[in-house]
Amino acid sequence: MNFEKLAVLIDQTEDLFGIPNCDCSVYFHHEEVFRRQHGYVDLEKTKPASEDDLYFLYSASKVSLVVAAMQLVERGILSLSDPVSKYLPEFGRMGIRVNGQIVPCEREATIEDLLSMRAGLDYSNMIPGRRPDIEALVAEKPDISTQELIRAYIRTPLLFQPGSRFLYSMCHDVCAAVIEIATGRRYADYVKEEIASPLGMKEFALHKEEVDTDRLVQQYQYDPACNYSLDHLQYVPVEKDSNPAVFGPGYDCGGAGIITRVSDYVLLADALANDGVGANGQRILTRESIDDMRTNRLTTDVLYRDHRKMWNYGYGYGLGVRTLVNPALSKSPVGEFGWDGMGGAFFLSDVENNVAIFFLMSIRGIDDIKAAVHNKLRDFTYEALEEELRR
Repeated sequence: MNFEKLAVLIDQTEDLFGIPNCDCSVYFHHEEVFRRQHGYVDLEKTKPASEDDLYFLYSASKVSLVVAAMQLVERGILSLSDPVSKYLPEFGRMGIRVNGQIVPCEREATIEDLLSMRAGLDYSNMIPGRRPDIEALVAEKPDISTQELIRAYIRTPLLFQPGSRFLYSMCHDVCAAVIEIATGRRYADYVKEEIASPLGMKEFALHKEEVDTDRLVQQYQYDPACNYSLDHLQYVPVEKDSNPAVFGPGYDCGGAGIITRVSDYVLLADALANDGVGANGQRILTRESIDDMRTNRLTTDVLYRDHRKMWNYGYGYGLGVRTLVNPALSKSPVGEFGWDGMGGAFFLSDVENNVAIFFLMSIRGIDDIKAAVHNKLRDFTYEALEEELRR
């Protein structure tokens, strides 16, 4: 195994893309075969990146949410065909706005619709001023709970008939509320006790209050005032302990809330790459559930067109994960799956070859960088493993 190209890529992330810090781990058959950090994790550039750095995962958190939901499906507590209204009755009363009028849904949204982003929701709450009702509610009650906020969020009409379109949205946050209602447990407690703890993740939290904030890496935001190109990127620092997707200490964000280290979350990628069994021998999911997760749900031209607005070229979308459908665009095999995050996270699991990759950086909102860096991370890893994979 020769990881020289991957090592050079990590070392050049700042020179090529302006990435201030990053960390990358590759697992093969339960063994870490590559690990490298680059850059500095503080604004003053005095603290080199290390294996102990804590990052916000943002949407890479969604992989944990889907694993949690599929565990409950395996246990007979949830069904993918369950209407969301079985757990949140408000969802059954949501119509669709058409030409200024609210019309009934042709069918109810299901748990599968939530997991596959086909439920008719959006991320309007992430845009200041788009959901003043939510902003006012959070201002009035800073410790609002997951279920309280979600019940308020789903008071507005859906954007389309459930199942008919794909739109990246609050679907997984709604699913976190469903998990709480179905289990009687707080979502944060569930994922810690049923996923993080069994796999041996030592540092895993959904709230900044639970971690040593001194070890959080400095976060940056792309500066839209600059002349944007991959050759000339400018970033501005933001509060390193801020996460706009988390509404307060009482809100467990299923879609974007996790704080952890590369050393810990890569254990989940490794488990999913090995039929649901972790390196420590603990099973968190069955292969059947993993295959269900990575089955493409973009079954119509409309769904494909919706999904192509994202950067995941060559991929379809399963239950909360991209899934490779066009091998001509990747050195990984069909069915390789995972997700990314607003801060630059990259999560890959390959059950055919037992390969897992997890990468973290801390710049919000540059999809072009994610596409450029993530695709190279993936392909250079498979080049390094080429001889081993032939055996």
